[in-house]
Amino acid sequence: MTTKIDERKNILISLKSSKFGTRNRGIDEQIQTLKVLSLMNILLIVFCFGIIIFSIISEPLKNEVFEWSKTALYVLLSCFSLLNLPTKLIEIRLLNHLKKINQFNDFIGIDALNIELKNIIHKLNNPLKSNPIPIFLAFLLLIMSAWQLITSNNPYWIHMKLLIMLFFILVVIKFLIVYKKLNQNIQQTENSAANYS
Repeated sequence: MTTKIDERKNILISLKSSKFGTRNRGIDEQIQTLKVLSLMNILLIVFCFGIIIFSIISEPLKNEVFEWSKTALYVLLSCFSLLNLPTKLIEIRLLNHLKKINQFNDFIGIDALNIELKNIIHKLNNPLKSNPIPIFLAFLLLIMSAWQLITSNNPYWIHMKLLIMLFFILVVIKFLIVYKKLNQNIQQTENSAANYS
């Protein structure tokens, strides 16, 4: 007989992600790999976004080292990294929760928490439906930055500054909202299970 905790485990592992071959490893190894990949993404985002911001600020000063026209590669790298990072951080949280609930039994109220968790993960698995504006902006930025990178003569590149800022802000805000909701669900589950046992 499948317990509600078993159902929750199945919901947790239903998150679609790019685990880079970690699926057959243990949970601790998966978490460690994801932490390393997350750290690499964070460092790349900080580095690239720092150059992007510096090029925008220093453009009126006619700084040739950080000209806006030369930032296309940094925009590409930061977009890819920023799109990957939230899933990795969420997956680390889910795997840590999966480790903890192995010792739990069913408790009153777990059905509602499981339904909420399933809805959160369903939205994460369908980003085109749940995040159409950031996905559209990412697609547009990737096309525009690739165009600028290949030709160095994209006439629309000068207008991408505002879109890049908007994209970064939207992705970060969306991540914080989802992560907070997910974290509340996990905390409530763990606290209720601990009190019930």
